[in-house]
Amino acid sequence: MFAINKILVPTDFSKNSAHAYNPAQQLASKFNAKIDFIHIVPTLRYFNESISNLGLPFSMEKDIYPKVQEESMAKLDSLMEDYIKEENRGESIVRIAPKPSRAIAEEGERGNYDLILMATHGKHESDLLRGTVTEKVIRYSSIPVLATDKTGIEGVKRILVPTDGSQASLSAMPVAVSLALTFDATLTLYHVLELHGSMTENVEPNPMRSEKDNIYDILFDAMDTFFKQSWDKIELRDGEGYDDQLVYNEGASSATIDITTVIEKGVSAHHAIREYAAESADLVVMATHGHSGLSHLFLGSTAEKVTQHLRLPVISVKPDLEEKK
Repeated sequence: MFAINKILVPTDFSKNSAHAYNPAQQLASKFNAKIDFIHIVPTLRYFNESISNLGLPFSMEKDIYPKVQEESMAKLDSLMEDYIKEENRGESIVRIAPKPSRAIAEEGERGNYDLILMATHGKHESDLLRGTVTEKVIRYSSIPVLATDKTGIEGVKRILVPTDGSQASLSAMPVAVSLALTFDATLTLYHVLELHGSMTENVEPNPMRSEKDNIYDILFDAMDTFFKQSWDKIELRDGEGYDDQLVYNEGASSATIDITTVIEKGVSAHHAIREYAAESADLVVMATHGHSGLSHLFLGSTAEKVTQHLRLPVISVKPDLEEKK
């Protein structure tokens, strides 16, 4: 089971970045996790060089940055006290780096975090500037990233998992299943049949079944294969129509999750996912790579676009491509 023991919450101290604090506490309470806050102070190379050339009696490294670090640490400690319960409080972290997104992703991996939880945008609220740092963290991070807006996650009951049918795209399933078990939620496996092609092109479809039925069969077999190879505690049980069940077995106990497969035609995957999720989901969990195994092809770019524009929490999961090819 995907466990959340450590959560990293980046902040730039803006009103918008505060949207991540309550969801972090909600998750920490569910999983008994520790929360660390991090603030990245961006290096100012131009001012660094200018001050050095002017020969002024102070430097960015020795005089300015230490003061900024001290003030930032005090702000982080104050936020911890205001938003995070004592039993869930971890560390306040301040780093100086030229690129905040890379620094956040690197800290997530170095600190052995299970999840990076951040607001979909920081100081800038316009759609033009929305989510630039968050989008890049998703691109760089090797661990799951939960991007949230004003919507919390406490009432999650419907979890959407977009897939292109590849094993790489199904790498999001362990996170989705674990959250479904934790929140007693249902799962929807969602596939967009785009106009330019179909996954049935490379297989011999059953002529007695419709195109959607054949795609469902492929998705069911792919999901069954994924769990048999990656998570033997999960059993996929065939149901009626497109409604099936996942059974989680842990020793003598077991739990059942209802899972529905939805297949819809759409001009583009991210538009279809956004429209469906807005009406039928509380949380989206999706892989950042898909059928090609290359970033920014299909699910790669789709995950970024969905996160950027959907007003729902989105968890992006980067698969281990060496195992999922």
